[in-house]
Order: sequence, then C-alpha cells, then structure tokens
Amino acid sequence: MAFLTQLASLIINKSFLTGIFFNPDNWPTGEKWGWLGGVVEFIDSAFVPILIILGAVGGVWCIFLGVNLARAETADKADEAKKRLINVIIAVIASALLIFLLALFVANIPNIFGE
Repeated sequence: MAFLTQLASLIINKSFLTGIFFNPDNWPTGEKWGWLGGVVEFIDSAFVPILIILGAVGGVWCIFLGVNLARAETADKADEAKKRLINVIIAVIASALLIFLLALFVANIPNIFGE
C-alpha cells in the first residue's frame, strides 16, 4: 500500500517521466538526440491524462458490459457478455502497459542506443 501512496504522490506532485526516467540536466543536446527532448516533454505532459482517459473509457465500457451480463436472458448471451468483459479488461491493462513502456523506452533511447 505504501508503494501505491508513493506512486500517487509522485504522479500528483511531479510529472511522471521527469520524476523517474528523464533527467533534463543530463539530456544530450547534440544533433543525434537533441530532437528527442521535445518528444519526451510531450509524452511527459500527456502521460497522466492519457491514462486517466483510458481508465475512464475502460471503466464505463466495463460497466456497460456488466449490465449486459446481468441482463442476459440465456446462457449463451451471458457467456458472450462474459467473454467481451474479459476482453475489455485485458485490453485496458495491455494498453496501459504499452503506454508505460513507450514512455520508458522513449525517455531512455540515448542510454539504450548510446550517446
């Protein structure tokens, strides 16, 4: 629980990438990686809103599918609604993970491929 509290305070108090992965003081400024600073700053500013939108849309869609599951009249319709609900949950989790990994990768491109 302490980890979640620290993560929430980090997200609220600082920008996510700048706080963890991206140190603007050590960022290379040459021709090879200088353009990447703007990309990282954009991803940094858009990271939390994208996750909020993803969670909100996924939550509303899960509620809608849960209502369909509860209102299913036959076992076939209930099984179909259950499959769709599981697929949405997996898709939301996978999308959040991919967004996080994209941010992590972009912020560390100079470290990965060398300066």
